[in-house]
Amino acid sequence: MYFTFFLKNPGASTVAQAQENHAAISSKISHAFWQELKEKGVIAADAPVPAA
Repeated sequence: MYFTFFLKNPGASTVAQAQENHAAISSKISHAFWQELKEKGVIAADAPVPAA
């Protein structure tokens, strides 16, 4: 039963992984990064991006 739950609900299985996940989603991505993705055509030029 646990295995089935894990497959349907992936995520951290240790405290360290949870802390790493939190740090990753708390990171700010620079405006320059989004601009470069637009310039290279990776995302649409008019795609909404997070505010700086």
